[in-house]
Amino acid sequence: MNIRRALAVAVPVAVLALGVACAQGNLPRPVQAAVQDLSERIDVPAEMIVVASMEQVTWPDTSLGNPQPGQFYAQVQTEGYRVILEAQGQRYEYHTDMGTRLAMVEETEVGSGPIPAGEDETPARLATIRAAKADLAARLQIAPEAVYLLGLERVTWPDASLGAPEPGQDYAQVLTPGYRLVLEADGSLYSYHADKEGHIVASGGVPPADQDEPTPPGEVGDLPAATGEAIADLAARLGIAQGDVSVVSVEAVQWPNGALGLPEPGMMYAQAVVPGHRIILQAGPRRFEYHSGQGPTPLFAGVVYPEDAAVSVLSLLRTEPADGNNFFHLQRIEPYVEVGNIVTEFISDFAVTPDGRDIAVKKRTSRSSHEVARLLADGTVAAFDGAFDFFGLAWDSVGSRLAYWGRPMPGNEVNLVVWTMGSTTPTMPPLPNLRPGAFRPGKLAWTNDGLAITVTPEGAGGPRSLFWDGQSTQELGDYAILGWIPRTSSLLARKQLADGTQQLVTVIPGRGEGTVLLAAQEVLAAAAPAEGQYVLVASRSGDDGVVQVSRVTWGGQSQMVAMMVDVSEVAVAISPVGDIATVSYVVGEVAKSDVLAVGAEEPLITSIMQPGPAIPVAE
Repeated sequence: MNIRRALAVAVPVAVLALGVACAQGNLPRPVQAAVQDLSERIDVPAEMIVVASMEQVTWPDTSLGNPQPGQFYAQVQTEGYRVILEAQGQRYEYHTDMGTRLAMVEETEVGSGPIPAGEDETPARLATIRAAKADLAARLQIAPEAVYLLGLERVTWPDASLGAPEPGQDYAQVLTPGYRLVLEADGSLYSYHADKEGHIVASGGVPPADQDEPTPPGEVGDLPAATGEAIADLAARLGIAQGDVSVVSVEAVQWPNGALGLPEPGMMYAQAVVPGHRIILQAGPRRFEYHSGQGPTPLFAGVVYPEDAAVSVLSLLRTEPADGNNFFHLQRIEPYVEVGNIVTEFISDFAVTPDGRDIAVKKRTSRSSHEVARLLADGTVAAFDGAFDFFGLAWDSVGSRLAYWGRPMPGNEVNLVVWTMGSTTPTMPPLPNLRPGAFRPGKLAWTNDGLAITVTPEGAGGPRSLFWDGQSTQELGDYAILGWIPRTSSLLARKQLADGTQQLVTVIPGRGEGTVLLAAQEVLAAAAPAEGQYVLVASRSGDDGVVQVSRVTWGGQSQMVAMMVDVSEVAVAISPVGDIATVSYVVGEVAKSDVLAVGAEEPLITSIMQPGPAIPVAE
């Protein structure tokens, strides 16, 4: 087939390993569509798909070079792209037009097909790309994320000068294999030459390197307007002065669509590149992330968890005698070495922030009273509330507020209580249309914007859910809240259907249902990490007593992680960085927690014998 081909940039390069697709905001829309299609087909995050090559093509007709038997096509030349994608050791070829039409026409193993590069070359190639982007970013005083790779071709340079000799210098006269790169930043093109050992030379359009060092972002006087808005928002969330918030970094970012890097499950976004910023702020020991677009109002993304965050598991350890009166110690376990240490002694319940920095505990003070206290750095506890009993302790995502149910005296109604860090008096938000004592309290789950509350009215009727935003309370519907998807506004909820089955759905306060993630006979528990578009779900599909723990993507694709038989009181939890999860359950009269490595072929790391759910945290 005679097809005219032309590359998308004005240099003769085969565009290899363009890097993380979603970070390449300047990729043509049809190429982005191909990445998204493959992501959904093979259930792999788009961030893990590499654009190995793309070339602009004029197809001879509307079949896009992929005619199907028995089909007729308009005989008009059609502009589009041939795109080669790589994921999980496989290579996929797509043909597209300039709009939304595309077709996957071939799947091969990496190392074969039209690109002859061996996979062993990939680390050197990627290291070269990173080095060139970092060098250009430093010269232009911009963030590396604002530099994009437009082209890369293999070259054998005639000597060690890499095709860019400097006057008066001598170079080894040996053939030197390497690469020619074309980078783009702010609409301009720049050229680099490299060998395969990591050496790079700026060769075209690159400004000199002897400029002043860029000013640290926290000291820049003309930060984007969104930075000031982010500082004010974070101070309000934490209840601190704006002067106690510092700027760590402000990076220019090309968001791939209108979600600004913070998509909601089940929501659609304008598929157009949106220029903006990623803003990192610090308050106390924590760092927080904001995303902005072209307007001054940023979106709060939550706590920043470093890539090398250490994950540990917190759980209760029973002491003797086991009569339920403060005879538990709180232990922290290092999962892979199964080594634990005691965090505090003689408590009966606990709650911990996702980053493990703040811990609240419940302690019995007499036969008829308990106290709720915060565990301090020196190991002592500072009580801030006392009553007959407390339960359902739940920290918000930034560690500034704690919610729980409190019963002031025996026989009293249960009240919702919220304590704010640094305050001396907890508050009791009203629950509209619910008479005190007329409901059984249930799950409490915080989002970035407020508190989700599940109650079950006494008498007829199932669970109801409410949402308190700090000022007022709104009805969510007949759901049982199971948790929250971090970095979104979406709650995980169980929905009862008329036929007796259940669904795991997402619910956005003020907007209603988002999407159905799972349908089962019974949905028991669910949890989601701060990074990754999936949910860990425990469910039953029949009456055989089998509980399946599955990894379910936002698109509803399910992969079984674990299976248990004849268990009850099942709970799941997952670390914010998503690599460690726990499944807690009761089998017979024995309480256990399995610690799992998410995504591993053999996920079970260890099992813990303990009286309450184990919680993985990331520090």
